[in-house]
Amino acid sequence: MAGRLGFMRISISSPASIVAVLWITLSCVGSGLPVHAAASFIEIQIPSHRTVVSTINSSGAVAGFYGGYDGREEGSFVRAADGIITTFEVPGELYTGAMSMNNGGAITGNYFNLDNVSHGFLRTADGTLTTFDVSGAGTKQGQGTTPSGINDKGVIGSCPDEWCRSCG
Repeated sequence: MAGRLGFMRISISSPASIVAVLWITLSCVGSGLPVHAAASFIEIQIPSHRTVVSTINSSGAVAGFYGGYDGREEGSFVRAADGIITTFEVPGELYTGAMSMNNGGAITGNYFNLDNVSHGFLRTADGTLTTFDVSGAGTKQGQGTTPSGINDKGVIGSCPDEWCRSCG
C-alpha cells in the first residue's frame, strides 16, 4: 500500500485555517501541512526527518514534532507565520512533542525521560521552557503527565494516565 495518500485533520483556528497531515504511506511517514481557507497548501518539512504538525493558532503559526524515518521521535518545532522554523527540545531527554499552541504563541506538550515516563512542558513565545508534572501523575514507564491543550489564558489541560495508555 506504499505510495497511497491521505489526509487527517488535526487542528482548526480562526480564520478558517486547518492543520492536516499528509500521510505518504500507511507506515505514518508524513509531512505536516497547514491547509488554508483558499485551499492552498504549505508543506513543512524538517530536513531528513518525518514531520508532523499538531496545532495552529490564529496568526497562522504552527507547531508540531519531528523524528527519524526509523520511527524514533526527536524534537519539536514552531513555524512562525512568516515561515521561520525554530526547533526545540527539553535538554537531555529522549523526546519532546509539541501538542498545542495558543494565540499568544505559548506551546505545551510532553517529553519522555530515560525511564520512558512522560512529563509536561510549557514553551513561551520567547522560547523559555518550563517543565512540570501534574500532582498524582504516574511515575512508571508509560505513565506521567501528558498535556493536550492550552488556552489563551495559559491554562493547560492534561490527559489522565488511564486514558492516554488506552487511547495512544
